[in-house]
Amino acid sequence: GHFPETFFQRLVWFHDRQELPLERRKNPKLGRFFFWLLAGDQNNMKTITLHKAGLLLLLTATLLLSPACQKEEVDGFQGVVTLELREEFVGGIRHQQLYALTRDEYPCANFFIDYDYTHIAGHRRILFKGLELPGACITAFAPAKALIDLRSMDPGSHEVDLEINEDLLMTRFQMQDELLEVQVIDGHSDHLSLLESTMHRLGPDHHWGYIQDLSVGSENAYEAFFADLWGSGAVELFPEEGNYGFFRVCQESFALFVHQGHFYPQKPFVFSFDGDFDVLADIAKVFREQYVIVLFNGEGKSYHNQH
Repeated sequence: GHFPETFFQRLVWFHDRQELPLERRKNPKLGRFFFWLLAGDQNNMKTITLHKAGLLLLLTATLLLSPACQKEEVDGFQGVVTLELREEFVGGIRHQQLYALTRDEYPCANFFIDYDYTHIAGHRRILFKGLELPGACITAFAPAKALIDLRSMDPGSHEVDLEINEDLLMTRFQMQDELLEVQVIDGHSDHLSLLESTMHRLGPDHHWGYIQDLSVGSENAYEAFFADLWGSGAVELFPEEGNYGFFRVCQESFALFVHQGHFYPQKPFVFSFDGDFDVLADIAKVFREQYVIVLFNGEGKSYHNQH
């Protein structure tokens, strides 16, 4: 069979082979794998003692930490790429996005998903090409990821084609003021999975954020802050479970969407407020010696009381 030539490709090759039955793996023995990984000579592979295998493992770790002169690439996907609907303000304009994440984890935390994006005459197309490692490997197991900006979608219907491993999934994004719905028009792929087909859209009066103690380990109910917040005219909201573009509400968790990841704050909150955002910022500023307070709203404004 075909054996990958580069160090990065061998790592991914070995990772994928662990999903195969033992009798189908090309190199089931760890010592033999590391000899091949470093030497790359399948025809002249020799038996290696455990001591030598340990030294090779140490050398492999050293190589992972060393800077690379060029990017490493692997075409195609063996597993599943999940897609999460998102929104983000870019230059004051609300953009729709797809956060792509592999279900499998790989031996470098900075693997990312390589893709091509085109937008011609209102028709969007995303081609998922494979995995890519930009330069030096950050040695930790993690999924590969990508944040794909679809730009701003006006209310109405938008065609988005998703292509992976020669599979084509044709979708339609139905954009409304309060909801985004994704419909699959045609096609199928075992390598793509939408986390949900609907995303709630927040209006300009919607606000959200979090509060947490500056000192680690302290406990506080934050009564004074919330008393001032509700006293300003803000009305607490309790959104149902779902994706809200900038955060996700689950039964026992609240996740803020932060670039290529999620943040789970200590004390999140959601509220409506039709006044001046600076009023809220002034309230948060009063408590800067006690708490970290971060605020966002549906017009793209934000405030961090520690900055």
